Amino acid sequence: MPHVVTLYRHPIKGFTPEPVTALTVQADGRVAGDRVLAFRFADAVTPEKSDGLDYWPKSKGLALQDFPALATLRTSYDDAAQRVRIEHDGSLLVDAGLDEDGRAELVAAITDFVLSTREGRRLQRPGRLRSSSSETE
Repeated sequence: MPHVVTLYRHPIKGFTPEPVTALTVQADGRVAGDRVLAFRFADAVTPEKSDGLDYWPKSKGLALQDFPALATLRTSYDDAAQRVRIEHDGSLLVDAGLDEDGRAELVAAITDFVLSTREGRRLQRPGRLRSSSSETE
């Protein structure tokens, strides 16, 4: 008999998953609170198509595959408040909503964090950052 040991969702596409005690599968088959945010590069302006739907591959934004320091971040998402919380080494890095101001706050915090890491130089390649920050989905 199958037994579920742990459940996870990814509040931020390409980042470390969030352990949860329960998941809600929506009518469209997606998990509520999963991949509610992605940090796209400035030159990622056109999505690709997958099964007729817009799709943003991890290669067009921040992801563990190219920025391993992201693994040190812990992310969580509050469905009711529509807020993303990100911690680093047990300290709050940012806690913000998904409105325009909140997204700007999230972008600034993550941009500063990545630029402070060993792979931060990758973020400085042409097309990665806007004049002062990266773009969110």
